[in-house]
Amino acid sequence: MTVLQVKTALFVFCAGRLLDKLKYICGELQDGNHRISHEELENFLRNISRIPEFLGEKLSFGSHFVPAAVESICKLTSLPTIPDDVFLNWLLKEPQNLVWISTFYRMRSTENGKSCGSSLCSYL
Repeated sequence: MTVLQVKTALFVFCAGRLLDKLKYICGELQDGNHRISHEELENFLRNISRIPEFLGEKLSFGSHFVPAAVESICKLTSLPTIPDDVFLNWLLKEPQNLVWISTFYRMRSTENGKSCGSSLCSYL
């Protein structure tokens, strides 16, 4: 297991704003020129797909989506590497193989919510 794999798992499960998490992983993947290589992107996507695969969601979010995901982001730029802003904007569009991250974030965000005590809440 690599350091990046551990960081990836921690970034998914830790508390924090979703945008901050996505910016963090973008910073981990980019080189000194704020660009991400196709190889680095593919490795990241394969590593992060292991989480839903482990949880039994291989068909919905597994590593078989990685080639299509890499192709979709490569269509956004004609450069040999991916600028970090293009990558971040792509992440914010919630690509199919990564949509579980934002869903998990939203579920976690509502866990500690309290009822307002209105009549509608007491009815439900």
